[in-house]
Amino acid sequence: MEVDHRRVYEPWQEGLDITINHVINGDVRKKIGIVRNNIKSIGEDALVLARHLNYRRSEENDRLAVEWLRYGSKAYAAYFELAREPKKKQTIRILDLPPVTWDGRGIIDDGMISALDWQEAYFLAAVMRDRESMDSLARFPVDLLRKSATKNESPEYLLVEAIQSLHLGRPDYETRMTGFTRTFDMRSASDWIMYITMGKFETLVALTQILDLDFNAILAKHLGSHRRYYERHTPENIAPVDSWIAIALLGMACMAHDKGEPVTVESDYIPRFLIEGTYLF
Repeated sequence: MEVDHRRVYEPWQEGLDITINHVINGDVRKKIGIVRNNIKSIGEDALVLARHLNYRRSEENDRLAVEWLRYGSKAYAAYFELAREPKKKQTIRILDLPPVTWDGRGIIDDGMISALDWQEAYFLAAVMRDRESMDSLARFPVDLLRKSATKNESPEYLLVEAIQSLHLGRPDYETRMTGFTRTFDMRSASDWIMYITMGKFETLVALTQILDLDFNAILAKHLGSHRRYYERHTPENIAPVDSWIAIALLGMACMAHDKGEPVTVESDYIPRFLIEGTYLF
């Protein structure tokens, strides 16, 4: 089962190689200049750079993408740890980068995290099989996400709560998922909810077998929704970078693979080498 996503007309390609060449030239570790305000951006930027590398696939680019994402997974989770106890100074260690000690003041008040950030961090950790970061994120208080100055639509917080329940093996997981669709009116829902949020929700339902759904069929369906959303909302002269890896769907594909569920969907949105954990082990 293959899901195509390439546009016929891509006027932004001319400048693409400039960014990719910047990514591939030099040591990843030396390119990560860790300062207090960019711990989160290490996670965000790693995913952006991996998306660029995924657009120009090669064995070396795949390996390099994994190297970036290793740092990104740890950095993202570390930033949420700072936000958990903002007044407490903590020593942050991100793999082999020099340790730094900071507090998390301003992270919540300034809106530096959100429910969507949490999901990106969690599923990035799932792709990296970074169980330590997943465990930490699963225990992050959703109330803090709701207090953040950056707001997401209500279903995104409910999805975070459901994912945390699943991860921690809480008995309320199915109840949370069952009640998810009652929180908004499908007739007035935004494109984001219809194409992206519902895609994450239904794929998670299929992954966890709450209903008798074919995981691969649901995954393929919502990769198509992912493509349509970004085609609709990205101007033709702008590279749709955020679409090049569907991190939540990819994370769930990795989770399915790791529990022995064959993932038969072939799509550049969910690179096979990441599903199979190539270069990780």
